[in-house]
Amino acid sequence: TYITSAKDREAEKAKLIKRVPELIGDGFQILIASLSIDRAQDVFCILAPIADKLGVPIYIDGSKRVFRIYQENLKGGEVLKRARWFQGQFNGYGERNEFLADHELGIVIASSGMMMPNTLSAKWAEELLPDPKAAIFTVNYQDPSSPGFRVRNSAMGDAIVIEERTITRRCLVEHFDLSAHMDMKL
Repeated sequence: TYITSAKDREAEKAKLIKRVPELIGDGFQILIASLSIDRAQDVFCILAPIADKLGVPIYIDGSKRVFRIYQENLKGGEVLKRARWFQGQFNGYGERNEFLADHELGIVIASSGMMMPNTLSAKWAEELLPDPKAAIFTVNYQDPSSPGFRVRNSAMGDAIVIEERTITRRCLVEHFDLSAHMDMKL
């Protein structure tokens, strides 16, 4: 489905704003696979007040240069200045691995909304798909040939090939149909 009006977008945002605290309260880690331009910044701005209330971090993985442009040029971009990135390498020493190993409660907005191979969202999906205390959210269109489409349309227990590995899905997967543009209210 596609957003057809601002009212539809507000309903999708409301669902996202409601769902995140429910899952964090139940001890979930949440991955939001997001397009780097507009969508990652949009989702961050929507969820920053919720994360503050819950006392959990929102990490950004990827999109750093794009965030910098928005931070410097977007009216109301002050909230974006609170963005936090992981330090260190994936599958090596660093905050990502500590986040996963400690099952830290929080939200990760990772670039490549369609979880294409060798992207940060694909690497995160590979880690979280088998975890029953994890959730993967998609927030944009998924091309039918993309790994994101396979993840989004999978059922619990399905075998999914991602990053050249076959993984049994044990996590929650949900879709929030946000429009292709950020709110003008930022």
